[in-house]
Amino acid sequence: MLNSIMIMLIVGIAVGVLGSILGIGGGMIITPVLTLGFGLDIKYAIGASIIAVIATSSGATIAYLKDNVLNLRVAMFLEIATSIGAIMGALLTGVIRPVFLYLLFGLLLFFSGANMVRKLWGKQVPTNADSDDSIAKKLKLNGSYYIKIYISKSTTK
Repeated sequence: MLNSIMIMLIVGIAVGVLGSILGIGGGMIITPVLTLGFGLDIKYAIGASIIAVIATSSGATIAYLKDNVLNLRVAMFLEIATSIGAIMGALLTGVIRPVFLYLLFGLLLFFSGANMVRKLWGKQVPTNADSDDSIAKKLKLNGSYYIKIYISKSTTK
């Protein structure tokens, strides 16, 4: 029992770090660990990962907000939509067969991994973020942020 708790604690810390760095909240890591590593039913693993994603996202949001790399208006707008989607998804999870959930989750992992590799190789599809979007202007969702560059004192001498 104590061994499982220690493993979950270590996995939780690693997932929190990776999830906030990659911007995935950790759910894509926790669900496979719980189902494959601990043999937990996927429906329970999804529920547990949602709680972990909320915690990871909240912690990362504070750091991003402190560093001024967060469009809070967009984040709040997305929070409303994802909350509605989360409620619908939780209701559907209760009636969908686990085999379909495994398949859907696997496809999502594959799609996310393929997109990250494509971006890593520089074949990113250009977005129209610089264009004037009337809906974004009306909802005041457009904006920009800067990238902080950390320079150590030893490299500036």
